[in-house]
Amino acid sequence: MYRAELSNLAAKELQQIYTADNKIYYRVIAVIESLRGDPYQGKKLKGKLKGDYSARVGDYRVVYSVHKAKLIIHVIDIGHRREIYR
Repeated sequence: MYRAELSNLAAKELQQIYTADNKIYYRVIAVIESLRGDPYQGKKLKGKLKGDYSARVGDYRVVYSVHKAKLIIHVIDIGHRREIYR
């Protein structure tokens, strides 16, 4: 089982999602928890974010990296799909 760590940016975005829409917040938390069991279920990213992964949560995306040696999932950013890849 992997351990999930949030970056400061991801924690801030998660807090904003919580205040805006509780339903999306709990779905994001559920996706992060499911990634702990299978971190490679997300889409592998190319280009600027090469080597990272992205998991869908409705119109939101969770961008994360996997550190296999340490069994850690590092959540880099969480945001709406129109803004997350910029």
